[in-house]
Amino acid sequence: MFILGGLSLILEWFYELSAGSKIYAYFALIGTGFFLGKSILMLIGMDTDAAGLDTSEALDAGSGDSSEIFGLLSTQSVLAFFMTAGWAGLAAREELMLGRFSSVAASVVAGLAGLFMAGYLMQTIKKLNHNPQPQLKNLIGVGGTAYTTLPAHGTGQIQITYGKRLATIDAINSTDEDIVSFREIVVVSIENNMPHIRAVDV
Repeated sequence: MFILGGLSLILEWFYELSAGSKIYAYFALIGTGFFLGKSILMLIGMDTDAAGLDTSEALDAGSGDSSEIFGLLSTQSVLAFFMTAGWAGLAAREELMLGRFSSVAASVVAGLAGLFMAGYLMQTIKKLNHNPQPQLKNLIGVGGTAYTTLPAHGTGQIQITYGKRLATIDAINSTDEDIVSFREIVVVSIENNMPHIRAVDV
């Protein structure tokens, strides 16, 4: 009943708007709905667009200006543009009683501000989620710990500190004994683009 009552109030409010204000209301309501929905999916881990940067990237691979620009134009930031532009335009017409062109200007300015703020936020989240991978050729002799149990001559994951950052990568146990989780390891070779490791006390 509460939801139906809320929808009834929204529809009543919407139909009382002028034709010009309804355009802003469309942008505001649809943009807000999709923005909130996508944000919820991101928070529960079901939004693949909000995933971190590609974990196959090298640590020393910088992100160029073009990648920063495209990061600002993510789906979430575009939705933020429509959401903020819609509400700002609606407020300009209904509350501030501004004219057509002034309302459009206020809407565009607010939309761009929302776009850049959302884009910056998404870039920050991606950097926090970024699990960079070091270049394999630099790993020989680097020590770390087994993240998972690596069976004899089998594959698992290890964690190493490289360039003052912790990275989790796949590796192959080159010995005849299992390497259990949290055991100290060292990379002894790189074969077929895969680090081969051994326990440090073997």
